[in-house]
Amino acid sequence: METIKKNNIRLINYIKSISVETAFYIYISFNLINLVIHILGYYSYPMFAQFDYCLYLAKIGIVTFLRYLLHKKDFRFSLERKLFKAIIVLDAIELFISIFAYRYTHTYYIIGLTLCLKAVLDFCIFTSLLKKGKKKADDSLNAPLLKEFTTMMKYWNAVNISIVVISFFIAFTKLSFVIISVYALAIVRSGYQIYLIKMLWSNVYKQPESELIEKKNASGNSSNKIIIFAFKTLRYGIYACLFIALMLLRNSYTEGSLPLTDYDGNVVTIQKTLDDLRKEHESHYYTSDNVYQYNACNKMPSWSIFYHEKYGLINATTGENTGAKYDDYLFFDDAGIAYDNDRHFIDRSGKEVLKVPYIVNAKTSYRQELFNKLMKAVNDSYKYDWWNDHCRSEYISYFGWYLNLNYDDSKFISTYSDYYFEKGLAPYYTEYNERYGLIKDDGTLITLPKFSYIDGENKYEVSTVSGYYDGNRYIIGSDGKKLPIKDLRYWEYYNNSRLILVNDRYLYSFDGDLIDEGYFEHVKNWGDITCFIKKENSRDENGTLEVYSGNAELIFSSDLYDKCDARADENGAITYMVAHNENGEVLIDPEGNLICPNTYSEITITKDFNTFLGINSDYRIDIIRLDGTIIKTDYRIIDIHDISSTYRVRKIDDDNLYNEMDLNGNLLGEWTEDEDTK
Repeated sequence: METIKKNNIRLINYIKSISVETAFYIYISFNLINLVIHILGYYSYPMFAQFDYCLYLAKIGIVTFLRYLLHKKDFRFSLERKLFKAIIVLDAIELFISIFAYRYTHTYYIIGLTLCLKAVLDFCIFTSLLKKGKKKADDSLNAPLLKEFTTMMKYWNAVNISIVVISFFIAFTKLSFVIISVYALAIVRSGYQIYLIKMLWSNVYKQPESELIEKKNASGNSSNKIIIFAFKTLRYGIYACLFIALMLLRNSYTEGSLPLTDYDGNVVTIQKTLDDLRKEHESHYYTSDNVYQYNACNKMPSWSIFYHEKYGLINATTGENTGAKYDDYLFFDDAGIAYDNDRHFIDRSGKEVLKVPYIVNAKTSYRQELFNKLMKAVNDSYKYDWWNDHCRSEYISYFGWYLNLNYDDSKFISTYSDYYFEKGLAPYYTEYNERYGLIKDDGTLITLPKFSYIDGENKYEVSTVSGYYDGNRYIIGSDGKKLPIKDLRYWEYYNNSRLILVNDRYLYSFDGDLIDEGYFEHVKNWGDITCFIKKENSRDENGTLEVYSGNAELIFSSDLYDKCDARADENGAITYMVAHNENGEVLIDPEGNLICPNTYSEITITKDFNTFLGINSDYRIDIIRLDGTIIKTDYRIIDIHDISSTYRVRKIDDDNLYNEMDLNGNLLGEWTEDEDTK
């Protein structure tokens, strides 16, 4: 205990012994370190918001201590003390807003304004110190020192003006490499500040002047101290009352009274909410299972950065109410789960079904986020990142409604279809560094947030991702690892066969294996296969038809045909193909053997997997079975491309009558005159 007491005394004595000069060095060094931390935060992972709060507190403490030393040890810096006080006030405002304000656009404007004001105040402080040093040298007729301060003043102004000019130049030209010069000038500026303090306290303020002692003694009047203390106490008391009032308004939510009735008109519960509770089919407030979503707002003005709305769920059948405790709208998928934007997936009763890691919902500080936005705005690599600029919003299908979900608004997870987790995977977005990653349905991170864009294929079996800084896109697998694809310039996915065609030359599987290389021209087709015309040379007029299915498997190759269509059976196997060439279409098996010997102008599928319609050159219909059976008819079909089990047909030689025919060639009714031909 005695040792701790002695150490505390030593620490207190050491702090008391710190000179004004040393305090200035600490202030300048801290500002430089603070800037470097935020720069590194843009180029790597930024600090969590809580760490930035600590930096604010440290800065406020350092400046407060510096003001105390200027007041206690030297009375010649009244202007500087006032400017430092303004910096403290601005830092306190930033810290307060960072902790308690909500992330609206005008919040960033306020933070940006305070940052600019602090930069101006810092410039004014050191400019004032330079002028004081110059005046002292002039008064003492010290020509060399006067020349030194005059030169320093010129360079000081030149450095600050250069930083401003280059910053504007970068903003208009977006030449990101010039940003390095701004960083270099910021370091040079800090060096000038340190050199200025060294010059002042080495050559100008070596000894306190007699007038300082007189001012210090004059300030010791006890009655004045009591009055000043009383005013300070009153002032801080008012600040405390305003803070408490603001917190009460910010955290109190307006309540109204609205009866919620069931379909028979019986009152189930009285819902406390500001807005009307909307009924089924009127809006997305209705979530199904007779569960409604409502919102309530706090008591701050709607234009305020402290205004906020919360959302809750209520069951109209049971009256069960979660209370308005969710920070954003809840979007439920077909599995009945929604993300609450606070690390939890919940069901429609509000029960937690999954908790995600902290980093998914972590946030960076306002000034780091503002710095990141400014850097991206002036970074030329983002000019070419079309996805990053234009594809933040995706339309998704949700209970028959198409909702425009912006990643920034939906906090971290959104869905491209009717489920958050496709094949157990989901993309997530984090405000911590404004990047994307993949997460499993058990809450395990597949990738850290490190992409500026992510777009999944085949339910995120593979995904196109974009590098955050350079905008380069590449492909990752479901394990989050980059596929070993060389020379990736443009590519196309084919989910039916799990193929990726790269640069029209290389065929890769979704596992990243090189399947084949050559010159490939994709052949459009329907069904469950993927067809290419492979050429040995890009100038070749003829090529080989290659048909892929399943797991990047080549199931058919031929020089006789130029395209194929096929559907997989209930087991996922391809048992037939409709192959086309200049003579027409034939029905073949995957080995190329004819199932039906006839060639038709067109062969179309029906609802029966084993049955096809073949159109002869005279438009007469043949019904074809996979076992090779052919049923000939004397009819022509009206809607050839309909996929059905019955078809409207006409007689070959009569356009006025029609009938319905089944897939056995049987007519289902009487011949009827077509009203359109009258």
